[in-house]
Amino acid sequence: MSPKPKVQGPKWAARFASSVFGVGPGAPASRITDHASRITFPVSLSRAFTLIEIMIVVAIMGIVMTMSVPIVYKVWRKAPMREAVKNIVEVCSHARARAIMQGVATEVVFHPKQNWVGLAGTGSTTRSAGEGVVTPGASTPTTLGAGLSAQLPEGIIIETLDINMSGVEYNDADEARIHFYPNGISDEMRMILFDGRDRMGIELEITTGLASVVPNPLQEWTKR
Repeated sequence: MSPKPKVQGPKWAARFASSVFGVGPGAPASRITDHASRITFPVSLSRAFTLIEIMIVVAIMGIVMTMSVPIVYKVWRKAPMREAVKNIVEVCSHARARAIMQGVATEVVFHPKQNWVGLAGTGSTTRSAGEGVVTPGASTPTTLGAGLSAQLPEGIIIETLDINMSGVEYNDADEARIHFYPNGISDEMRMILFDGRDRMGIELEITTGLASVVPNPLQEWTKR
């Protein structure tokens, strides 16, 4: 036979009321009920965003995006110019380093009409530093690798290319050569790149062969 459930007596009810509601064993039922009504239980409430709050957030995001568009466009538009300047400076730096390290004259060949520039070895060529020559029939130098040749980005043109202050418009020539020598000197060069809106200049210092970037070439070179 299964055991009968144990019936809790009045004493157990009194102890329960004392521990839960804080009333004594002899307290009336109305007092227990009053204490029970004061018991509160934690309620979990989740508050959702209102439509107005969402609209405010969307409006703020739209304002921020609108303000950032000109900055993004400016950076994007100038990226090809920065790449072109970087490539030409790298090619000239490699030519200077090769001339000094190998002890031989080195040439940088420009093809203004094709917007191409590359490094070509000249062996034991003994041309003077004051010679800036254009050889339309010369062969195009072979592409030698990263930093040794470059195709200028689309939209960038060589607007001006002056070698040794000769007054010749090399930007209209099929080919122009700039020489770097083992003693660290080079031909003097001034170049202006144009993207349809902005101009950036690159020049070679004849006594050091180092290439430098000129942000406002027309204004800067006019002052000299």
